[in-house]
Amino acid sequence: MPPAPSIVIASAGIELPDAPGPIKLFPFGAAIWGRDGRGPYLLPDAATAGAVLDATRAYQAGADLPIDYDHQTQRAAANGQPAPASGWVNPDSLEIRDDGIYGRPDWTKTAARRIAAREYRYFSPAWIGAGPGGTGAVLRLVGGGLTNQPNFALPALASQGEIMDPELIKALGLPADSAPAVVTAHAAALAAGAGAVARLLGLAESTPPAQLVTAAQAAVGQLTAAFRLDPAAVSLPALVTAAQRGAPTAPNPAEWVPMAVHQAVAGQLAASQRDAGVAAAAQAVDAAIVAGKVTPAARDWALGYAGQDPAGFAAYVAAAPVLVGQSAAGPTAAPPPATAAALTAEEQAVASQLGLTVEQIRAGKGDA
Repeated sequence: MPPAPSIVIASAGIELPDAPGPIKLFPFGAAIWGRDGRGPYLLPDAATAGAVLDATRAYQAGADLPIDYDHQTQRAAANGQPAPASGWVNPDSLEIRDDGIYGRPDWTKTAARRIAAREYRYFSPAWIGAGPGGTGAVLRLVGGGLTNQPNFALPALASQGEIMDPELIKALGLPADSAPAVVTAHAAALAAGAGAVARLLGLAESTPPAQLVTAAQAAVGQLTAAFRLDPAAVSLPALVTAAQRGAPTAPNPAEWVPMAVHQAVAGQLAASQRDAGVAAAAQAVDAAIVAGKVTPAARDWALGYAGQDPAGFAAYVAAAPVLVGQSAAGPTAAPPPATAAALTAEEQAVASQLGLTVEQIRAGKGDA
């Protein structure tokens, strides 16, 4: 009775690439031996491989083949340790090439970083074999694991390409499945651009990006001020246009004065104008008092009126009656009648404001 098929883990010597792409999962050979002496394992040609793929796809029924670390999936039942996946292979991605079966792993982010850091370098297939200990004919693939202890004498996968850190690809703004050559060319172009910017700013090409950004912002600020642009709306095209027009020329000293000098002169002129206005108002008020149109007691009020509205004050004086006995004429004014003493101080003030004589006031009182 033939022995029951069993799972074989080979720790095959397939070095991992540094970029997404198909890897060799199993080589062709009529008698494949491991470095540890196990074997032979039989997968002689493409025809046999076709049957293996059919069996694998039928068994998986759409489920991906797991890739773990050090074949922990097959060892978990014995050691009780978890078996996290490092990647998955869709059975539909399996293909037959001249030298063996290939598949395209979808690595986890953690595995991709560990592969890029060369913490793991090899892929080891796991399969079902027909003979004792899984020797003999290969029946179907089970999956595989990342390992650093290769057993099969297989080509290193590093020769098939390179695996790039997915976070790096994302940071560069490239599609996740970008080929290594595309990633490398894009990174080189960015480095060249950064070097050109550094040279324009007078810095070393090795200047870190953060310092380049700071220096570029300072340069833009200086150009914005030099070309008198709006900082809120400044842009590279605006700076180019300003540069094409040329830097603003120095102002003509005969047509321009510094703002500090302008403000000082303006202040002196304003003070002079205020002094002249005060003097003119005082002159107008004193003339009105002499003319008998304003009483000396009302001088402060008249000064305020004349200072704020000279034209209005002049119109008031022209229409106001002469206040007899209260002008600034002094000795030239007519002395009050002898009967003025009979008037009270209040009556005298009323007579002065109304321009009435003592006789008129006395007549109004019935004393005439």
